[in-house]
Amino acid sequence: MCLTAHYIDSNWKLHKKILNFCLVPNHKGETLGKVVEECLVDWGIDKILTVTVDNASSNSLKDMDTSIMRVRNVVKYVKSSPCRMATFRSCVEKEGITCDLVPCSDVPTRWNSTYFMLERALRYRKAFERLEDENTLLSLSVREDELGEADGVENSGKVRSQYVTCNSFFMDMMLIRLEIARLSEEQENDLLKSFARAMKTKFEKYWKFENVNALLLFGFVLDPRYKFKYVDWCLKKCYEEEVVKQMIVEVKAEMSRFYGWYKKNGCHGLQVQDVGQSSNKRKFLSNENGMDSLEKMKFQFKMHLEEEDNLVSKSELERYSMEGCEINNDQFHFLGWWKANSAKYPILSQVARDILAIPVSTLASEFALSTGGRVLDPYRTSLSPKRAEALICTQDWLRSPTRIRLRDYMDEAEKLEQGNFPSPLINLVVLFNISLFFLFNLFFLYCSIHRSCRN
Repeated sequence: MCLTAHYIDSNWKLHKKILNFCLVPNHKGETLGKVVEECLVDWGIDKILTVTVDNASSNSLKDMDTSIMRVRNVVKYVKSSPCRMATFRSCVEKEGITCDLVPCSDVPTRWNSTYFMLERALRYRKAFERLEDENTLLSLSVREDELGEADGVENSGKVRSQYVTCNSFFMDMMLIRLEIARLSEEQENDLLKSFARAMKTKFEKYWKFENVNALLLFGFVLDPRYKFKYVDWCLKKCYEEEVVKQMIVEVKAEMSRFYGWYKKNGCHGLQVQDVGQSSNKRKFLSNENGMDSLEKMKFQFKMHLEEEDNLVSKSELERYSMEGCEINNDQFHFLGWWKANSAKYPILSQVARDILAIPVSTLASEFALSTGGRVLDPYRTSLSPKRAEALICTQDWLRSPTRIRLRDYMDEAEKLEQGNFPSPLINLVVLFNISLFFLFNLFFLYCSIHRSCRN
């Protein structure tokens, strides 16, 4: 099990850190929950906004996952060359199987494609069994693929996990929805129209607007290039105007409630006050006794108009929504925008820091599992779980944008040598850390040279 932390620091830099890469006794939900809790307690982390998991809500079907993996590897073996496909067709003829459909591979993260793969594989079950009896290479290939199963996501994982994705979810969802709606009205191609309508039904089942996680919408609204204005404009392309108004009201109410919690508990920054309005109130209170009823009423009405027109009297969320959207171009960096405007929106910027760090996929953890598949390759299968975890985590920490700076360790060691330390034990710990740092660098250098020589 891989546990990865995503957060935005005080300098508005997105960070991804592998916290744990540990062995679990099984993949049941209850077991995983306890392991996650133990890892977080061990790290001293007690504040978490969201937990992103894959779509396998019941992870107790480990045996089923292994069976799917074996079917996937068998299909991959058969389709890897024309010669193997010809051998497989011979087994099909010998078993008297009549089927025009050929075995198909799946996309592991798409359960519907896995279903189609299994559905076809069942029709050729006897042919696969005969192929395995006649060809021992098939069994060896399946076992080898199982040992190094996870691959192919390193490049995408390295790119996608280093920048914010939460703000792009709503736009991608709406683009897909609009494109499917356009194709479902296709006049010239009836087959394409039927496919598009089936896709529209499936899309509405999983991505109905009312069922979308509100935090993902908040992430889009907190992008200063779009805000609520873009949400309103997009929804009007898909729904009636009255329905859209109700949707916007509900989203704004949820976001106001979320902002209100941060205002009460999450941020204690300085609040901007209206100096002019406070001065007028003091002036009114000091001269109240010398005014007649008509003058009091006029002055109270004047202050009422000031309260309605003054942006400062409104909440940060209201002021942010009322201001215009930023220009959308390739040079715009919205995390930098929030960094520059965090003093203007002290509470709302804290909301943005937490929400925008939410990843919209589990790609970062899948990338770590792919790395684990290379660390625990067929030549290194006897590493203990703790050593495997140490290798994975150290590699992630050393290669992350936040580098371990040796100079800081050396400066700290010098201070300790001068006697500025409460206990000799601290000096020993720091020296141990420096030694460990050098050892890990030497280890990775050795691994790189060894792999180069072997290649």
